[in-house]
Amino acid sequence: MRLAVGKILKPIGLKGEVKVLLNDKNNSSVLGCDEIIVSGTLYRIIRSRMSGGFGYLILDGIDSIERADNLRGQIIEIDKAQAKSLDEGEFFVADLIGCTVLSGDDRLGVLVEVLQHGAADVFVVEDELGGRIMFPHLSRVVIDIDISDKTIKVDGKELAMVVVR
Repeated sequence: MRLAVGKILKPIGLKGEVKVLLNDKNNSSVLGCDEIIVSGTLYRIIRSRMSGGFGYLILDGIDSIERADNLRGQIIEIDKAQAKSLDEGEFFVADLIGCTVLSGDDRLGVLVEVLQHGAADVFVVEDELGGRIMFPHLSRVVIDIDISDKTIKVDGKELAMVVVR
């Protein structure tokens, strides 16, 4: 299984280095890896670094600004086996997508997206009719996440105070 870990933004310099927006808050998903996959092609990472909240990669075979520019806008994936181990209560976004969200016995919908732009991740849930709700992943709202059962249980009262429709 592959995990999407970032996106190549643009070339940096003339020798093929690329600027990368990484998906995880700690920006560590790619930095510890030896290889990445971009558009189905495996690239060995020669060097990686962080600066100003962005990743910068030098990839084997990408040795010019033209070759780096061909990767602009492409999603970076890694093999899940390469991913860092997670702490208790942490999950890969890819594992959360598709989980059924439940409030008691009520099915609210399916998690379709996780936004990671602020203090808390925001879960985007779509119901059977295509309607969407959003709520922060806070411990008082999200009671339980069971990846093996593909369910996320929320507290209905707490959800009502923070939900965006």
